[in-house]
Amino acid sequence: MYWIYVVQLADEAWDEKDLKEANPQLDNDDVPISCVYVGASSQPAKRVAEHLAGERSNRLVQQYFQRADYRVRKAFTWEKAKEIEEEIARELREKGHAVYSKT
Repeated sequence: MYWIYVVQLADEAWDEKDLKEANPQLDNDDVPISCVYVGASSQPAKRVAEHLAGERSNRLVQQYFQRADYRVRKAFTWEKAKEIEEEIARELREKGHAVYSKT
């Protein structure tokens, strides 16, 4: 089983080029509701700990981590988890959040 997780990033993450490029729906002058990272893992708490420790990490999570919601939705296959990850990222973007995801 896999879990889709969301990491809340500090507002300062919005200054990062990678996050702005991942969110073309927002103008550079726009202020997003929040900045988040969306990921999927069979062990989300362990995966976030890896990010924070610099192991297979996402730089935005490592530098701007505030808190994580480890079990947003579950999926029974990796393919379905990636599909749900994309769906959640899209929904958050549509609501005005700046989202970074590997999908």
